[in-house]
Amino acid sequence: MENRYRGLRVIAFMWLAWLAAQALLALTLRVEGYDGYWYLSNAWYLAGGPVFQYEVTKAPLVSLLVLPLAVLRRMGLPEVAVFAGSHLVMLLLTTALGVAVMRLLRPRFGTTLAWAGAFAFLGSRLVSRYAVFAMSDLAAAAGVLLALLALERGQARDGWRARLPFVAAVTMAILARYPAGLVLPVGILWDLLVTVTAGDRGIRKTLRRGLDHAVAAALAGLALVLVHLAIYMVPFRSPAGALAALSDMIQRNARLGGISIRGLEPWWEYGPMLILACTLPAVLLIGWGMITALRAGGRREGLHALWLAVYLAFVSLVSSHKEARYILPALPSLFLFLLWGVRAAGQPAPLRRLPARRLLAIGFLLALGLVGTVREGTVLAQPFFRRPLQAQLAAAMNEEAPVPARLAWVGNFYPLVPPRHIFSRSDEYYYVYHLAPHVIEYYLGRKVISLRDLQAEELDGVLYPLGVGARLGTGDAVIASVTDVTLTATLPDTSPPLTFSLLDVWKLEATSAQGGGRLLRAPGDPVSIRIIGTEMQVTTPPGVMEVVIRRRSGLSVSLGVQQVLKGRVALELPPEWHADQVNTAQVVRFTPRPLKLSW
Repeated sequence: MENRYRGLRVIAFMWLAWLAAQALLALTLRVEGYDGYWYLSNAWYLAGGPVFQYEVTKAPLVSLLVLPLAVLRRMGLPEVAVFAGSHLVMLLLTTALGVAVMRLLRPRFGTTLAWAGAFAFLGSRLVSRYAVFAMSDLAAAAGVLLALLALERGQARDGWRARLPFVAAVTMAILARYPAGLVLPVGILWDLLVTVTAGDRGIRKTLRRGLDHAVAAALAGLALVLVHLAIYMVPFRSPAGALAALSDMIQRNARLGGISIRGLEPWWEYGPMLILACTLPAVLLIGWGMITALRAGGRREGLHALWLAVYLAFVSLVSSHKEARYILPALPSLFLFLLWGVRAAGQPAPLRRLPARRLLAIGFLLALGLVGTVREGTVLAQPFFRRPLQAQLAAAMNEEAPVPARLAWVGNFYPLVPPRHIFSRSDEYYYVYHLAPHVIEYYLGRKVISLRDLQAEELDGVLYPLGVGARLGTGDAVIASVTDVTLTATLPDTSPPLTFSLLDVWKLEATSAQGGGRLLRAPGDPVSIRIIGTEMQVTTPPGVMEVVIRRRSGLSVSLGVQQVLKGRVALELPPEWHADQVNTAQVVRFTPRPLKLSW
């Protein structure tokens, strides 16, 4: 008994050390993931902030969890306190998930091993990596685990009311992350299989059980629809707008999937990722434990095996995009089989005394959790995570182009990475953070016009966006970012260019024809274009310009970015263009502010 309490004290110390480290990270973390800013932005909109783009593809649970902090931000709480508070809320959720894992393990392995196994779960690289971030995967894992626990404990009871705890937990899982709803058909299938194979159950009782599930699932579906409509009424301001948003959410999430065997990412990518996240010995023990548990005939373990088979097949074969964090809803069940494997590995050991075998099992689990915590902790301890890069860049843009100037974005999302940023080259975004339009909107409360259909031209390490003059005007500003999506495997050795430019836009109209040529001027401005034959003489103030000419038919062509040093530059008309065809023109001058970033 004394050894048992000593072991529990050691485990309690490990839990507290993990919590202290994660709490310190939550209080000092100054960056957030791409999806995390969508959840924070959605919460801001639900709190009554100005709505620029409510992202309906993001399930609402995380936004609802941090909504009180968004309300406090509206009341004047500093954003840095809101940021830290949001991360502490997510840490509380992760800790509650760890306790739920312990509740899963304790009836099977006893109190001490259950707490040690739960620490190994919390200390695993994936959980330690995302424990405090405003991401949905751990919330989905909590909902899935609660659903499986409810089904385990309620399977013997009849009636649709006995199914309500299960569908309530499924509802939570769906509100956290939509693909987690797979636990509903998995749970129903398992329950019906157990019912039909029970010795005293007939077809009528099995059909009745199926009807009970149908009633409970219908109630859960109704609750989901009502919750979404109630949420969407805030940013979309009318029942018709909320219904349209609900339809848009369903359609857009349905389009996000694709058969990955025929797509870009191999179906087997999650195997190496799982080894990196849990270590090879742990993965081998998980496989051994699953075989042992299923051979022992445990129906409860069959539920977890069925969930793993269906969910991992879905994210491997159906989801066209793979990230290691998508494994998280399956991780509690994987750690259940890990403990089965640890128990099975200790059975043939030469140490015959039970306390010695338990001591080795506890030591292995604690070491497993400690290794994962340290490996992730050494990365998250880098100064990068304590520098508010995203907030500072947004503030610099706001200072250079204050309201009423408009802000626009050209190019793809700009990557921000710490010096050590490799987990797996197959996971495109594990340590990749982003500056994007919705990130700037979150910090500034200003609309950022997305012009991602336009391109930027690089000149002497500075990006100049082409075609912005048709949508922006003098005094507006534009951010020009990288053209391609930047992934872990394609990150360059140095930070790519990112340019913030203030604009001067002149719109020129034809005023006279001279000697068979054509003159275009901007009334009251020192800008003109004289066209004689195929030659163009552009007169402008010095700087970097883009010249766009347009025909009466509306057809336009950009002549690219030009460096004007002495107020004049000579250009050539494009092939098949004539002077008399040029009806209007546009000259855009860029005043660039290259943003120097170091990784």
